[in-house]
Amino acid sequence: NSICLSDGFEATGRVNLRGTKCDLDLICQNASITNQQQDLTGHALICDNASINGNINLGENFSGTGSVTCRGTRIGGNFEAVGGSFQSLFSELPHQ
Repeated sequence: NSICLSDGFEATGRVNLRGTKCDLDLICQNASITNQQQDLTGHALICDNASINGNINLGENFSGTGSVTCRGTRIGGNFEAVGGSFQSLFSELPHQ
């Protein structure tokens, strides 16, 4: 089965798919995930150590505010982000 966070899906806070096993695709189109924590833990989408046998699609009007992580993730297809919008919370931190 595919995981579909699409067609108007909205989340405030992190979406945690750590360790998820998905036979097909992870689809996040026309979706918004916003995590505005200012304590350096502002993850929007966590897919670490997941196994996605198909594609990960974060394009076509996907909006992520906060980090998107896929550390250690096995992706059987493509990682697609064309048309997606990504905003890091930490780009505005003062430089030290």
